[in-house]
Amino acid sequence: MPVCRFKRAKHCKFPQASFGFTTQGMIYGFKLHAWALPNGRIVRYLIRPAHEHDLKTSCAVRR
Repeated sequence: MPVCRFKRAKHCKFPQASFGFTTQGMIYGFKLHAWALPNGRIVRYLIRPAHEHDLKTSCAVRR
C-alpha cells in the first residue's frame, strides 16, 4: 500500500509512513499483512509502516 512514489515522498503528509523495500522496489508508505482462510475470508490483518520486516509482522498476525 504505497502512499506515493519514492521520489515524491518528501511531499507526503502521512507522519506514520516510512521508506521500505518490497518486491516492487523501494516504496514510501505502509504494508498490509493479511491472514486468510482457504475460502478467501480474511481472519486477521495488520497495517504497518513499510520499514518493518515481514517476518516480525507475520509473527504478530498469527497470535
